[in-house]
Amino acid sequence: QAPAGEAGYAVFFSACDGTRRASVCHGAGETLDAAWDAAAQAMEREVKQGGSAPLWLKADVVYVSSALSAGALEGIGEVFGPGGFRYGLALDPAFETAFLEAELNTAGIYDYEKGGVDLERLNAYLKETGRASVNALPERCTAFQCAGWLCGEDNSVVPLSLEETAYGRREYSAVDGEIAAALAQDGAEYLAAQVREDGSIVLYGGEALPIPRHADALRGMLRGYRRHPSEALAGSIDRAADWLASQIAYTEQDMGFFLDQGEITLEDSALGLIALSECAEVSGNDGYLPVCRALGAGLLSLLDAETGRLTHVLNAEDLSRKEEFRAAAWDSMGAAALCRLYGMTEDSLWLWAAELVQDRILTEEPAGDVWTAYALREMTKYVQDRTDYFVYALKNAQGSLASIYSAQGTEPAGLEMLLLSYETYRRMLDAGYSTAGFSPDLLLEVVSARAMRQLDGYLFPEYAMYYAEPEKVLGAFMDREKGLGIDAEGMCRNINGYDLYAAQYETLLADGMPKVPGEEDA
Repeated sequence: QAPAGEAGYAVFFSACDGTRRASVCHGAGETLDAAWDAAAQAMEREVKQGGSAPLWLKADVVYVSSALSAGALEGIGEVFGPGGFRYGLALDPAFETAFLEAELNTAGIYDYEKGGVDLERLNAYLKETGRASVNALPERCTAFQCAGWLCGEDNSVVPLSLEETAYGRREYSAVDGEIAAALAQDGAEYLAAQVREDGSIVLYGGEALPIPRHADALRGMLRGYRRHPSEALAGSIDRAADWLASQIAYTEQDMGFFLDQGEITLEDSALGLIALSECAEVSGNDGYLPVCRALGAGLLSLLDAETGRLTHVLNAEDLSRKEEFRAAAWDSMGAAALCRLYGMTEDSLWLWAAELVQDRILTEEPAGDVWTAYALREMTKYVQDRTDYFVYALKNAQGSLASIYSAQGTEPAGLEMLLLSYETYRRMLDAGYSTAGFSPDLLLEVVSARAMRQLDGYLFPEYAMYYAEPEKVLGAFMDREKGLGIDAEGMCRNINGYDLYAAQYETLLADGMPKVPGEEDA
């Protein structure tokens, strides 16, 4: 009874034509029918005034609410984490001024750093929607959640989830191979649409991507092209690859480097080489080989052959050493890049260098990161007589299982890292090595759970409709913990993870992965 408190019942309708942020109308009443009729009438007037038919129509019915003080909102960042407060807010008991959770989070109105509500952004949103501004939050507000339904372009209605992090998106009991493949393809095609004529890439609300993120995006597009080749993807990939290659500067010794704001970084060189080598692999174009060799020569110049250490940063002006170390993952990027160059050329120089770097990494504790997993996946393609490589790969995965399983957010590296490790685990079995002490059952359970959790970052219409330009974010992956923004690294991690999941899905099931997270196989 009276789930909206003093207002009784409250209903919201959101209508969106795909080009502009959704119009949201709501109504309240003593009965659900009265609230529904009030919201529907308000939305009918809004649609007639707006002049364009909705592409998506969403209904939200308040089913739970609670009064709370404005001061209680100050702790949302600490209690719920960035982007994690999944409640709408009414500024008065009658629900006359009220907002859905999706409105507040996509517009950045909840302030997770300082706590509470960003009054400036709230008033900007009120102005945008034709409502009067407020001077301050009231002493008491009402937080609420809704049961929702979306009617899409095909006029079918899908229910939306009420559960924790999945709140507000369409319901899935599990992610199968077909769903994962579609998610990866959507992500790849989204990235392809962001490639400009000159080959640079600009994601929603940002500037042209820097070298490492451009390389990430290029690899994401290649995933989609492998699965479903198309002229649109091919054109975007060619332009993006040409742009990346055009950013390389060459020395008289035929070494290639990316000049990045006065620096030369191991990250730029390694990721650029990995992306261009994958272009060569997918296209069969030998034209990428000289560029990749030059980048490989540049990487060799960073390598200390006695210690296996790679210098992380040089001064671009004179190639002098600037920083010996900047980020641990960069070493694995370097090892992976050199290994991929060996795969292109079969020149033992590159494999020797890759092993030298990898052997030095083995002296440290596994980092539990995706690049360690990627490098060892690449290394064990060619070096299968080194049991220590396999063991290190499994330790890298096992040490992260608990943290990945318990992660509540949409951070996307976990799925990719575990599936790269799983591929190495399968290769270890094929090579006849013992995997005693490693728990594949737990890994498979976490993979299943993480495939579901990362769905919460995918921008289905029911959430994309609240962005300022919905069609420009539809089909992308956002990072709720980073202000619901879209970034190339996160996109690539999601695309790679779901693509690996789709490719290995039947094998994962055969090895015992539960179809539904948390359920034991019968």
